[in-house]
Amino acid sequence: MLINLEAPASVGRPSSDAVLAMLPLLFSDPAGALGQLVHEHGPLVLLEVGPVQALLVTDPDGVREVLVEQQHCLAKGAAVQSTRPILGDGLLTSEGAHHARQRRLVSPAFHRPQLAKFAVTMGQIAAEETDSWVAETVIDAHAAMTRTAMRIVGSTLFGLDVTGDAARVGVALDGVLAISNRLLPLAQLVGQGLSPDEQSAAAQLIAELDDVIAGIIAQRRAAPGDRDVVSLLT
Repeated sequence: MLINLEAPASVGRPSSDAVLAMLPLLFSDPAGALGQLVHEHGPLVLLEVGPVQALLVTDPDGVREVLVEQQHCLAKGAAVQSTRPILGDGLLTSEGAHHARQRRLVSPAFHRPQLAKFAVTMGQIAAEETDSWVAETVIDAHAAMTRTAMRIVGSTLFGLDVTGDAARVGVALDGVLAISNRLLPLAQLVGQGLSPDEQSAAAQLIAELDDVIAGIIAQRRAAPGDRDVVSLLT
């Protein structure tokens, strides 16, 4: 994870030139670029481009320190906030009291007994998916994982079968994630936002997802569930 934070003495420090040279890879393959930085410089890496500094934290204890122990002392920063036009003002992007209120609203859906049920459902759906694969045939892994994820999310969080929307949601999510993944490192390191073309494309993709979500909300309002997320929020 990338955060703006004072770096400890043991942090890896690639030169600004090295960071700039890596920008094309950071945009085209963020996971590969960050993995390369960790391999070359260790679990804490300070990235500096001009006046901008970001600390890459991959050590599990360090990540826990950021996300749990010191969460009230750290802001998510301009990079995450820059994704609000795409990702909305939800748990991922919200801060402070608003974030705490959102967590309280959905927390009943994630109590330990519920998580145990989720685990069973996930295992069953994953097993059904793999059982459907025919030996020595080519499988579209991306489509299969999208379908599986949609079944799991629909069953555990919404209490609904949403597999009919899997292909539609998959295409829209791929587009949204591609734009947000390009935006995050740009905003983090050089303060750049979306181009007009990307803003237009993002708006169309978000409208597609909003239509699917509106359908889910309508179904749950017509037939409320017990402890699924949508019923809790509506």
